Amino acid sequence: MKKINWFQVAACVAAGLIGGVLAAIVLSRPALSAGLVGISAGDWLQAVAAIVGVFLTVTATLWLEQRKRDAERGEEQRLIREALSMLQTALPAASEPLDAGWDLERRIHETQVHYEAVRTGLDTLSHARQGYRVRSYNLWNALAEIEAVYTVARARITNEENIVRGNHVTDPVLAIAREKIGELAQNLSAPVDAAVAALRSELN
Repeated sequence: MKKINWFQVAACVAAGLIGGVLAAIVLSRPALSAGLVGISAGDWLQAVAAIVGVFLTVTATLWLEQRKRDAERGEEQRLIREALSMLQTALPAASEPLDAGWDLERRIHETQVHYEAVRTGLDTLSHARQGYRVRSYNLWNALAEIEAVYTVARARITNEENIVRGNHVTDPVLAIAREKIGELAQNLSAPVDAAVAALRSELN
């Protein structure tokens, strides 16, 4: 169902009310009514044209403003939707065990990729949320939970990523790094899925 454009509705209602009030004033004052009869058709046409012009100008201004707001809202929605989509892709990969048949170098590289993907997704979401006007409690709650989880884990995760990008990563060190990124991914999966569902409902 198409959403009602309340700006146009308000403009039409205002125009109708003003027209009704003016008509009532004219009809309630015989002297005024008689005086108006003497106005020429050209003057009436000019007056009507002026009123219509003002109405169209106001309506067009409101319409353009609404289009601008819709465009801004669409851009905000696009950013937050892409950030959540990025996280939905990155989190499962980060939480799954690596192939035991891979050599240490490949496992280190994959872990680096997982850390970067999760971090980039969270940073992108944080940026997108700054300009997004949340309109539902469910979305607000899910985004707040994502932020809370990341705030608690941020320092440890940053430290682990720095370690795994170092030059002396051993199997035990890599195992700890995998454990931490996997734990973060698992803690984020539910609120990210909830945020995606809430955003979808908000867009419908």
